[in-house]
Amino acid sequence: MTFATLTNVVLILLCGAVLVQSVRMMRSFETLKKGGLKDVVDALDKSTAQARVVLGDLKETLRTEGAANARTVAKGEEMREELTVMVGIANAVAERIVETVEAAPKQPAKQADAKQAEPKAAAPQAPREPVKTASETPLPRPVVKTSRPRAKSPVRSKRPAAAASAAKVETV
Repeated sequence: MTFATLTNVVLILLCGAVLVQSVRMMRSFETLKKGGLKDVVDALDKSTAQARVVLGDLKETLRTEGAANARTVAKGEEMREELTVMVGIANAVAERIVETVEAAPKQPAKQADAKQAEPKAAAPQAPREPVKTASETPLPRPVVKTSRPRAKSPVRSKRPAAAASAAKVETV
């Protein structure tokens, strides 16, 4: 086989491949002419519209949920600041207690008991008031706030549990 024959065979194969590809392209162009392009464009428009709707929903969700999350974070920061102040106050009180205990004179237990056992005879004492127990001290009256207006009829509800659950109780 000579070089010229080999190049002719290669050219024949390439020309056949070009013919096959041309037939495929012609079929594709005909489907586009028949409305295939219109279907593709319609499908793209439909998917673009759906994407816009989804993006709009995401923006709305971000507005509402983002604002709610920001409020929650702000409340949490306020609580953290309040708790920091409370912890600081508690630490200061604990330090005062420790300082007071350390500064108090230390007496042996026997001497303290002996001093308490000695009667005080020299000074007359004023009569003391009786100590009131917890049952004798008056309790603050609760203020009941209901979430609904009071009924106009003089008949009371027969369900006290339901009325109690609807009421908010505060002490004065």
